[in-house]
Amino acid sequence: MAFAFFRRRQKMVIIIMVVLMVAFLIGFKGFESILERRVEREPVGQTRYGKIRVGDIRVAQNDLQLLGNLGLQPTDRYSLRPGTFEFQMIASQGNESSRVYAMLVQEARSADLQITREDINSFLASLDLGASQSEWSDSLRAMLRHYRMTEGEFHDAIERWLSVQRLYANNVLNMPPSEEAVKVLARDYLEKIKLRVLRIDAAKHLDKVVKPITADQIREAYDRFAELPAGIPTDDNPYALGYLVPDQVRISYMFMPYKAYLRAARPPLAEVKKHYDNNQQQYTAEKPAATETQPAPLPFAEVREEIAEELAQQKAAAMMDTLTGKIGDLLEKYPAGASESVHQWVKSQIIKDAAPLLATRLAVVNIQNMPLHEAIDTIRKSARIKGIAFPYGDSPNHLDPDILVTAQGTNITLGEALEQLRSFAKWPQIEWGTIDGIDGVLFATGGEGAGNFVPLVAQTSDLMNVEQLYDHGLLGSTMAGDQRTDLGTWAFSAEGLVNRVPDMPAMKPNQDGQVMVVRGANAGNLMWRLLEALPAHKPELDQVHQKIVEDLRLIEAFDIAKIEALKIEKVEDFEAAIAAPDADKFETDLISRRSLTDVRQMQQGGLDLPPSVKVREDFIEAAWRLAPSSPDEALQPSTFERFELPSRKQVLLMQRVDFQPLRKSDFDGMYRDMVRRELAQQSFLASLQWFSANMVHQRVNWQNEE
Repeated sequence: MAFAFFRRRQKMVIIIMVVLMVAFLIGFKGFESILERRVEREPVGQTRYGKIRVGDIRVAQNDLQLLGNLGLQPTDRYSLRPGTFEFQMIASQGNESSRVYAMLVQEARSADLQITREDINSFLASLDLGASQSEWSDSLRAMLRHYRMTEGEFHDAIERWLSVQRLYANNVLNMPPSEEAVKVLARDYLEKIKLRVLRIDAAKHLDKVVKPITADQIREAYDRFAELPAGIPTDDNPYALGYLVPDQVRISYMFMPYKAYLRAARPPLAEVKKHYDNNQQQYTAEKPAATETQPAPLPFAEVREEIAEELAQQKAAAMMDTLTGKIGDLLEKYPAGASESVHQWVKSQIIKDAAPLLATRLAVVNIQNMPLHEAIDTIRKSARIKGIAFPYGDSPNHLDPDILVTAQGTNITLGEALEQLRSFAKWPQIEWGTIDGIDGVLFATGGEGAGNFVPLVAQTSDLMNVEQLYDHGLLGSTMAGDQRTDLGTWAFSAEGLVNRVPDMPAMKPNQDGQVMVVRGANAGNLMWRLLEALPAHKPELDQVHQKIVEDLRLIEAFDIAKIEALKIEKVEDFEAAIAAPDADKFETDLISRRSLTDVRQMQQGGLDLPPSVKVREDFIEAAWRLAPSSPDEALQPSTFERFELPSRKQVLLMQRVDFQPLRKSDFDGMYRDMVRRELAQQSFLASLQWFSANMVHQRVNWQNEE
């Protein structure tokens, strides 16, 4: 009976059900909205200006993301783009940055500052985004869609930032530097000294250390220094002892050298000529300003190499893109429990045997005294293949591409012809292979003769600390697509590391990193995977026992080295000592005070100074005591200075051999630049004081919500 009722009133029942569902959905969404609004109003703390709520923190977070995407990042150390230092100071405070910015906005709002539409437009214009008005408008609309903002909300965000900036400017005195301050800065940059140095190293006096190191000495050193990093001198630890095992990572990587693909992609002459014929107007001399007539194309002979290089670059990039995609697909298919490392396995799936290609028959080969690069191209044409990446050039020993070679034969194979050329050039053995997905191209995939033209290099590193990674020839020369981070930045942001790079997504073991570009002479693309991340830890005594003994013996030997250095009392003694056949001596470059104070650079002009501001300041004081009293004395040998480096267990005896004074013409020519640098430094130091979390907390009397 009930079923009969529903059948008769089916339409009405459906309508009622739809109404109930819509009502439920509206009610749920409304309830959800109420909850969200309630969370937004939850206080997280109190300042002298009022409460800071969850909603304020969210707005601040969105504002900072927006400002960052607008390009408010420092382009260089001395950039004067408005707000760069200040923004960087706020944004670099990690999880604290949004809360700090919310406090700054509240503080600025309490000052009742007036920000006009002209102020906002002026700020946007100052960003110099390098785009036309229409392109900027398109970018702005895309950004508003991304952040789900109206144009009014966008302007409100900019107004909040400008209010924070204005309050800072109104309260921080930013007077132009005095001429004396600029002169001191110019002196630090432009006044330079060149030193001749006799190094007396404790290691050379170890044989004179006869007193044994006791167990008590070893235990005392372990207890004092086992949890300290090595190499950082302090007043309490002048010898910079430390046995803490630093954060370490192990990397598996696959490298694609650009030069191998560029060599394989070199186009035939017919293709170059065809491109020229179809695009002649791209290859013209510059049009004279006085005429509006279209300039005539340059002759083909003048632009042939330019076009060939252009086409080769396009083809090489396409090859590498194809290969990068294939590698990415294979990485996901790496079988669990495989005996090979991940990238070795991927390489085995990509590099193929070239035997079928090498077996190609060549009817006649008659190459006599032909430049090697032309001979390779002649054989390629005969074999009717797309490319041969023969490793001439720097590989790493140089094989001259213009060396004259000979190869002859009838009905010989491509492999035999290449072997004749290699043998005639007296070049080591080359193993040839092909790459799956890149048809008709021979690559030098192995053998001593392949050098650094191997198209895929798959390796697994040992555990490396951050210094070892940056010393690595490939891994230490990378740059990510954002042009701001590198492989080391990402690898040492790994989860669990004690000193992980802050404000970076935490990588996990067996996670693939983004594709890196390797810079320098051996440029290319690098794909990598973080295999292991070992956090810094205190070692067991038996692990560092031998190292402690060596360090304590070096300290004893350093005392002997200091005594030896004191025996050199006169300039004549110095000259005799530095002229000795076994003297450890070197000359520095012309070095400035400012270059020596950069603790990020351990090596400076031949010197190896520790990352200690005090040690470097003391060294500068000692070195500049050798400065001449007049320009006439600049090139005359000076007396010598003695400088002890306990952290390196060395004594340096230094003599001036050249000096470059601060000239008035140099000072006048660089005055504006020096003023810019000094203002930038002042701005940076002021921003440290105004925008750091601790200073903001104190200024606004921040109290966390109980």
